[in-house]
Parts: sequence; C-alpha cells; structure tokens
Amino acid sequence: TNNMRMTRLTSSMFSVSMLPWGNSHVRSMLFPTVSSLLAKMRPTYLSTTAIEGTQVEKEKPVEYFRKDYKPSPYYIPSVHLLFDLDETSTTVKSTCKVLRRPDLNGEDLQLNGEDLTLLDVAINGQLLNETQYSVSSEKLTIHASALIDNEFELTIRVRISPEKNLALSGLYKSSSSGSKLLCTQCEAMGFRRITYYLDRPDILSVYSVRMEASKQDYPLLLSNGNKLAEGDLANGRHFAEWQDPFPKPSYLFALVAGDLGSIHDTYTTTSGRVVQLGIYSDKENVGQLAHAMYSLKESMRWDEDTFGLECDLDVYNVVATNDFNMGAMENKGLNIFNSAYVLADPATATDTDFERI
Repeated sequence: TNNMRMTRLTSSMFSVSMLPWGNSHVRSMLFPTVSSLLAKMRPTYLSTTAIEGTQVEKEKPVEYFRKDYKPSPYYIPSVHLLFDLDETSTTVKSTCKVLRRPDLNGEDLQLNGEDLTLLDVAINGQLLNETQYSVSSEKLTIHASALIDNEFELTIRVRISPEKNLALSGLYKSSSSGSKLLCTQCEAMGFRRITYYLDRPDILSVYSVRMEASKQDYPLLLSNGNKLAEGDLANGRHFAEWQDPFPKPSYLFALVAGDLGSIHDTYTTTSGRVVQLGIYSDKENVGQLAHAMYSLKESMRWDEDTFGLECDLDVYNVVATNDFNMGAMENKGLNIFNSAYVLADPATATDTDFERI
C-alpha cells in the first residue's frame, strides 16, 4: 500500500512540475500538500545504509553554509565503476585512486553514502576488517590507522535496489515506461545513493564505467563520455564500457540502461570533428524526437559561434524519460530530460511545446 501511495504521489509531483511555478498562488497550494504527504509517509522508509543484514535510521538533515567550507583532505583523480545491473538488486564495485594531502596525516577518510548495503572494503587489494572502518546512516569512515600511504587504491562493493529507490535520486527504476528502464539523477547529492564516495562538487575525477546486464532486458547501456567497448557475455548477458576523459564532479555522473527507441545523426564541428548524436525515448515516442535533434544541433552550433566552444566528445546522447524529477540534467555527454522537454508531435504540439524544447 505504501508503494502504491508513493507511486501515485510521485506521478502527481511530475504532473505538478509542468505547472507555472511563477504563480505564487499555485506554489502556496501545492507545496504544503506534497510536503505533508511526504512527512506522513517518511517513517515507513528507513535507511538501509549499513553492513549487510542490518538497518540504521537516518540522521536529521544538515544545513551547509559557504562560510564553513573546508577543502577535502583527500582527492580522487580517477574512479572505475563496475555495475552488475538488475532492477531488484544491483551490485556496484568502485575502484578509486585516492590521494591524501601530505600535511593532513591522521585524518580519517569520510565517504558519503545513503541507502547502501556495504559488502566489503579493500585498500590496495587487502580487505579491511570492521575495526578499520565504521558505517553510519550517511557515511563510511575509514580510520586513519588503516591509511598508511598518501596514495592508495580504494575498492568498495555495495548493493542497491533501483526498484525500491522511490526518491528518484541516484540509480532508480523508471516505472512509467512499459519496458524496464534504469537511469540516474545525481544532482545535487544523488551519487552517494550509488556508492560511497566524496560526493562534493570540488572533487573532480576521471570516470570509467563498465556495465553488465541481461541483454534481453537492457539491450541499451549508456554512460558519460565515449564508448570504449561492448560485447556479449555468458547466460544471455552483455557489457558496455564507457570513459569520460575529462574530470568532473560526481553530480554529473549518468547511467541509463533499458530497451529504448532512438534517432541518430551527426554533427561536424568547426574544426572538422564528427560527433555522433543520439536521442532516446520509449519506442512509441520515436516519431516525436525530430525537433529535439534539430535543437541539439543548433545549440552546438550556437556554442561554437558565440563562445568558440566545440563538443569535446565523440558521442553526445540525450535520453527522455517520464520519471524524472527535474526538467533536465545536463550530464557530460549524456543528458537526461523529462519527456515533456524533448517530445513534440508536429500534429498536436503547440508553438510553446516547440519553444520549450
């Protein structure tokens, strides 16, 4: 019953997102209603952030102020993510190169994390025991005593459940589509619902990603950057590997896995580079993507004419989904949009619909 209530509420919130928010009367009527419903339902959803088999209640929200900013004592120049994807249970293995500021020896490494089941932690290939780290509802703390070197490899395995992620933050299942679809929303602090990480905008990392999944359920596997490899695996599974060669904060990470329709085109930059363009949606909506492709190419041309900036990737993809809690998220190389801002049927769309796209 609670799941059904949350699904209906979520659908209502998406409908609300299309309303004119400039109208203060609309806001004053709707925000208290949504907030009160969420407040009533919140006690039934406890955080599962813990060592496997335990459950921890969430801590109260914390306000952050610019005046309190402190640089992180640790940095992550690169991270490799391995996803074993499934809507009920997804395993995420992160392998991070971590650097510690030499002047801050003795500092614990505190990683953000929410609604994660921790499987194991290793440093330089050696599994840590439970005396070397601690887990709370919102953090994984690796004690300084376990961090001997200023540079090390940190490997963490967690399990998450996209279908139970009703916050639509992190990796979640989109239920409005007739087919299975997994996608992410990491702004502003959603990446911590995927794995334990320094989930803050001043940590810039080069991301490489490998996704493995059922080929029948998830024939499309997308992430940021350029595709390096793809192929078949045993038992009807397949994989895809992506790399974004440019450092980015965790809130710009993106992943989409599902069975979608698409249209494709190319764009030739001022310097002569050819960029492969793809726009994806539910298969029944493919006929409504043409104006979005036109708009994408015009936007890229405008960036070049106005700022002299070319697309620096070989691939640029856009995905439209109904279950998206913002209008759009401009992740590097893999934009995820609410369908209302991508789809336009020439037979029924208004001028406003086209302008919005």
